[in-house]
Amino acid sequence: MKASELRIGNLVYARTIRYHKDAICSISGLNHKGIYVKYGNGHIIPNDIKPIFLTEEWLIKIGFEKWDIKGEWVFEKVIFKDFDIEQKMIICSSGTCSLEEQENHPDVDVQQFIIRQDIKYVHQLQNLYFALTGKELEYEQN
Repeated sequence: MKASELRIGNLVYARTIRYHKDAICSISGLNHKGIYVKYGNGHIIPNDIKPIFLTEEWLIKIGFEKWDIKGEWVFEKVIFKDFDIEQKMIICSSGTCSLEEQENHPDVDVQQFIIRQDIKYVHQLQNLYFALTGKELEYEQN
């Protein structure tokens, strides 16, 4: 994982000298000294950071709905809705996420792909969501 891929607020696994296990932390700073993460009540430079793989569990934690479409599990999150006429959504399936636009008219239903991106990690989906909406992707903490 490259520091250039990260933004403040991105979720990663971080390992410290004191605790020899990975903990889910959010990036709190990036500068010439290193990558800082929020850990407990403070901010530290961890020994190691790793990306969090985007799994079904994570997609559900960040508010995606799970659908069975023709025998394949698909995860969807609506990011824009204009009444019942038009909506834009992020669809994730088989390691690929796409932005799709759907228009519902009385005569025809139109759905089209706008962009498609291979997404393996939570921070990549956070960055895509932020770029499209200008908002942070909220997640359910257990």
